[in-house]
Amino acid sequence: MEDKEDGMKKFKRIISVIIAAALLGANVAAAEVTKINDKAEVLYRLGLIKGVSDTGFDPGLGMICTREQAIVAVLRVTGNLDNVFKENYNCSFADVSEWAKPYVAYGESIGLCYGIEDGYFGAAENVTLRQLCAMYLRMLGYKGNASSDIYEHALETAKPLGMCSADTDMNGSRSDLIDISYNSLYVSVYGGTTALVRYLADNGIMSVSDIAGCGDDGLISAYYSSEPAAGVVSDELRGDLEHAISYNFAEGSGTGMSIATDSEKTEYEGVTCEKITVGKNLSFKLDDGYITSDDKYFTLVVKYFDSGVDRIRIAYNVANMPYCSGYIAKTNTNVWKEARLVIKNAQFSHSQSDGADISIFAENESGAGVDEYISEVMLVKQSPDEQYVNPLEVEPIVTTAVISFDGMGQNVCLTQSTTGTATAYYYTKQTEQGGEGCISIGVGKRCILNLDDEGCYENPTYTSKSKAVTKAKKTADKYVNAKVTLNINESSEVIDGSMINQWIIIDDDFNVSLNEDSIREYVNQLGDKYDNIGSTRTFTRWSGETIKISTTPGIYYLDRDTAIADITSAIEGGGTDTKELTFKTPKATDEYVLNTFVEVDLTNQTVIYYKNGEVITQGDVVTGNVSQGHSTPAGVYKLDWKAKDYVLRGDGYASPVSFWMPFNGGIGLHDASWRSSFGGSIYKTNGSHGCVNMPYSVAKAIYENIEDYTTIICRY
Repeated sequence: MEDKEDGMKKFKRIISVIIAAALLGANVAAAEVTKINDKAEVLYRLGLIKGVSDTGFDPGLGMICTREQAIVAVLRVTGNLDNVFKENYNCSFADVSEWAKPYVAYGESIGLCYGIEDGYFGAAENVTLRQLCAMYLRMLGYKGNASSDIYEHALETAKPLGMCSADTDMNGSRSDLIDISYNSLYVSVYGGTTALVRYLADNGIMSVSDIAGCGDDGLISAYYSSEPAAGVVSDELRGDLEHAISYNFAEGSGTGMSIATDSEKTEYEGVTCEKITVGKNLSFKLDDGYITSDDKYFTLVVKYFDSGVDRIRIAYNVANMPYCSGYIAKTNTNVWKEARLVIKNAQFSHSQSDGADISIFAENESGAGVDEYISEVMLVKQSPDEQYVNPLEVEPIVTTAVISFDGMGQNVCLTQSTTGTATAYYYTKQTEQGGEGCISIGVGKRCILNLDDEGCYENPTYTSKSKAVTKAKKTADKYVNAKVTLNINESSEVIDGSMINQWIIIDDDFNVSLNEDSIREYVNQLGDKYDNIGSTRTFTRWSGETIKISTTPGIYYLDRDTAIADITSAIEGGGTDTKELTFKTPKATDEYVLNTFVEVDLTNQTVIYYKNGEVITQGDVVTGNVSQGHSTPAGVYKLDWKAKDYVLRGDGYASPVSFWMPFNGGIGLHDASWRSSFGGSIYKTNGSHGCVNMPYSVAKAIYENIEDYTTIICRY
């Protein structure tokens, strides 16, 4: 067993040398970026902005930027765009465009943006520099204080950080948006030393290859000089940037390398690239001085368009041999992909045709080859202990070449031997005694390394024909083919294979089960959609007093446990099934509704908060001004959301509060630092606009303990 394991390790080391993988090269020569046009181009290359044209990139620098457009841009640049549609967030502003509502709703839910006044977002208004800076600062974790939101001093905070240079709060254009968006990439996430550009890379929003290929020395430096994001171990390339060289296809020039063969520059799928005609190659010559004779370790990166199912061959110089080769196996996805080649034994000596060191071939095997499109190439120098091995999209194929070991069985190369005008190909294999044997294959023939014959594979515990595997497949197919219709009054919900497929769990021993947590999450979503806790009911207060609460019709909630059991049994049964969802009517002692709630006594001007049957806090309040027609409406409601350090805005006022808990549109629970007293009859002539004003301590206790959807009862 020990010998077998050693053999596998040796084989993996061998294969790691000949398989190709990817590094994104630069489309533009790296430089410090200062102009707005260049900043826009960098953001576009990184996928952080989109232009205003469908035919090409146009940043629209002279155009205005509205508040709703700015929300989308900030979410995209900070890597939050994918979160918008993970849940169905509610947009509370009527003036927001339909296309923008999901983005504004999500921004509202995370505290990114607020309305100008109750129910009005100002969606079509010009965004201001202060608003732009405030949104970016919030996303980076910068908060205000107890008396004001970060908005109040956004410019004063942003300017020292290098985010904004303006001193006045004027309307912003798309130029300002691009300027602040770009500058924000250099700003560290609050409380640490992780620049936003590093944070985005560490969290998978972009790769270091994207950064290296954007043509911006400043961002490259910011990435490498920044600490990794908390909890993230970066496994990106760690090469010597001084020796990161590339070829600029857009400008026809390179840093540290040049094209040695005639090239054909073109535009393909919206990308400036080089076209390699079938049977031809694209070769690169490395500049003398960039690479020394002592440099052996590199990562070569090629970005290519994955069309067809043929192969792209990559050849490079190695010590004492014309070249080594590896193949990129294409899968016809019709998208741009990257492939990486880890090189351990390089010797770039200009010994290929045309004095080249690296060549990329458009192969034509059995007439199956197609023209190849290469958009980017980069070579990163590395030390032996800083190798990034990631063989993506690579097929290690040995053909028409010599396979030779280094005598220690550590490395393998593909080369060819030429004598006169005839070419002979060889397969060189290390013997058990440590010597070498040589087999002549002949001109133009294939040399195939049979991995089964060489004993390179371990016998698996399970195969596709194992009883456990076939049984698991049969069970999983049965579950996926099930279709369950859930009837809810006059509506229905359908569960089919697209959903069930995500709930199936198969363990290491091929036991199949359904993920109850995932099913429960789905059932909770149904509950949020169909629950109704309204109607008229009687309930007993903590004092023993019996009162009636009048609300909207209907009072029921989904029986979660019964629904989960019904859905599970229907899926396990396979086939088509119909289930009637069961709903419960809450009782006075029902914990689901009545054991945890906030009660506002509008007559006695008091509030009391129960959680799990225990009194958390209570105190005097001031409710809506009766004399001005702002009485707080009686009824039973649910907490919509909550936020700290929020600014309440309305007609003629802007009131900062420490704790904001809305439950009825723009009406909510909050502290009121401007009041010196609460309770009594204050509300009749000097009350609020409808909100429930509370002392700071009472509001703080409720805020720290209350959860979303908690029942809030307002009654006389």
